[in-house]
Amino acid sequence: MISIRNLNPEEKNFHNTRIKVYPRTLRLEEISYWPENDRTILQFDILSSELKKPLAKINLENLIEFLAKQKVLEIPRLAESIKNNDLKVPLVILEDGKLLDGNRRYFACYYLKLKAEKNNEPRPSILDRIPVWVIRNRDIDERNQLKILAEANFVYPNKVDWPLDVKAKVINKHYRYCIKNGMSPEEAFNDIKDVYSVEKQQARDYIDTMRLTSDFIKSEKGKLRRNELRSIVQHKFLYFWEFKNKAAGLKDKDFKKVKELFFIVLKNGQLNNYKLIEPMIWSIQDEDEWEVLTKSEGAKLQQIEAWYKETKAVRSAEDKIENFIKWITKKSKRDTFTGKTYELLEKLSNAVAKILAKRKRS
Repeated sequence: MISIRNLNPEEKNFHNTRIKVYPRTLRLEEISYWPENDRTILQFDILSSELKKPLAKINLENLIEFLAKQKVLEIPRLAESIKNNDLKVPLVILEDGKLLDGNRRYFACYYLKLKAEKNNEPRPSILDRIPVWVIRNRDIDERNQLKILAEANFVYPNKVDWPLDVKAKVINKHYRYCIKNGMSPEEAFNDIKDVYSVEKQQARDYIDTMRLTSDFIKSEKGKLRRNELRSIVQHKFLYFWEFKNKAAGLKDKDFKKVKELFFIVLKNGQLNNYKLIEPMIWSIQDEDEWEVLTKSEGAKLQQIEAWYKETKAVRSAEDKIENFIKWITKKSKRDTFTGKTYELLEKLSNAVAKILAKRKRS
């Protein structure tokens, strides 16, 4: 237990909820990281699979070295900032030692320790006076723990925000928790708004996209291979978000076909630009183009994109012609036409007549 004897509590606001905290400092060695943190749990699982050991049996130094190599966490950059500027935002920790907020800052501090030891440098002084806010276990319930996480990662300024995939995972988990505990879907969405300040439609988008990523991960067997797919999800979550939005209007049969191809091109590493997703989905509407794409297992995506852009340009031109016809027949005032206007209209008339004549001859 972390001692709070003789400490005066302060009230801090966590997402519209006032909670008593006890400010103090701790040495790095008095703090433990949070194994269930959604932000780092994928990295934990990958390392466990590589070393064939449970997380609890992995040496902390090995864990920190592995996390420092993960670009998405930016541990070395954060460590350098802490070394130069100290810790500006206290870690939030329960009296029993559970770290509610501050995993990345903890790992960055430990990285500083390892780096100093490796280079035979003095131990950074910040490691002996890490600012924390201690919360008594009896002063907080599970819901308020969630509010602290929400404040720290959805709302809190001046921190590296949770990535989109982690936010989606948290919202999806909370939704399932609400439904499991007897709430209706509407009540669950209201609860999400109360805890995370996320509106219903955005929460629904998070949940639908998480279902898509779940299907992607489950499409392979074996923990190691599934971890590879989880890594793809983490780095390309935006692609799943884009696919869900662009494919929303497809019929179930077409959606299933396009989804299968989407999974294939992701696994094969052929989809490195999310802007190719829309042309891929669009190709299901043309039998020839869909055949080209499926037979090549996505290798002809660039070709499909070129066709898509050409078709889009034609449709854009058609829209402009239609708008022009509406303007000239209904909205324009003839008395405002200049001589130049009539000259251009005559040129247009001649050009259109030639095009129509060619069509008749063909």
